[in-house]
Amino acid sequence: NKGTEGSFSRETLVLYYKFQ
Repeated sequence: NKGTEGSFSRETLVLYYKFQ
């Protein structure tokens, strides 16, 4: 699913930034 991949990527990046 393209939509799912995009959402996952975005959430992952946000989580990464929050953890940093």
